[in-house]
Amino acid sequence: MIVALSIAIATFARDWTGITIATLGCVWLLFVVYAGLWRPRLDIDDHSVTIVNPLRTVGIPLSSLIHVDTKFSLTLITEFGRFPVACAPQPGAFAARKAAKRSTEEASSRAALDSGRRVGDIPGTESGDAAALVRDRWERYRDTHGDSAPDTDAFPPSRRRNVGTLVVMGVLPAIIVALSLIPG
Repeated sequence: MIVALSIAIATFARDWTGITIATLGCVWLLFVVYAGLWRPRLDIDDHSVTIVNPLRTVGIPLSSLIHVDTKFSLTLITEFGRFPVACAPQPGAFAARKAAKRSTEEASSRAALDSGRRVGDIPGTESGDAAALVRDRWERYRDTHGDSAPDTDAFPPSRRRNVGTLVVMGVLPAIIVALSLIPG
């Protein structure tokens, strides 16, 4: 695909500036796809949950977790704020019906969806499986440490902007615009 794209760029671009602009545009597009679709993840260990979203990384200690929500996507709630997880969105209607039918052995997928469970909690979906993993680890943490109430004062979530991603997403388009303004 990249070779075909390079050949197309070389065919239609008449000078080095055009080739450079097209190449940088393709690099930027590939990076945006990587940062938005491939890089987001949810890391769970014995004491914390780390959310790696496209623009921000958040480390949430299990001791400060208050609630795990799946209304629109998996969202971890602490007293310090709500933290959505980009890699665990709520499923669409077709995927939800299919997963609900698989998980409940109901005759129809509509009956399975009307079971009172949130669509985001259905097993076999990204948000449902991720929420189950977080809830399981959170429950084991509370059983081990004997805490049912969150300890919000001791361990606030660590927040970090993904500066490299922000720079690449902002600088490459600026370079492309600057190159396109150069008279040919």
